[in-house]
Amino acid sequence: GLEGDPCPRALVRSVDDLEWDVELEPRREQTEDLVRRTLARASEFEDQMWSATVELAEDPITIAWQLAGIAPVGPLDQVALLRSTTMRGLLEAIFTATTEAAEVLEARGSW
Repeated sequence: GLEGDPCPRALVRSVDDLEWDVELEPRREQTEDLVRRTLARASEFEDQMWSATVELAEDPITIAWQLAGIAPVGPLDQVALLRSTTMRGLLEAIFTATTEAAEVLEARGSW
């Protein structure tokens, strides 16, 4: 946006849809499990927008994007997830960001 402009602007561009590969299913399951466990742990410290038991879609591509949306990570991490150009990259980015969030929670819990 322009300096002092009360209405921020963003540059938006379309990206190609990410494609699913059945070989990614084990990583998707691992990522979902990690996100759910981390949401449960995070809820011990503060209210979370999403429950660890939130119902997800059946389509694996939709699930991956839902996991990106519910992962208990910071807003900058979520923006980074949106920049994923492959489904494998998206799942890896969710897993990495959630692992880092879980480590912070564990450190907080050990105090």
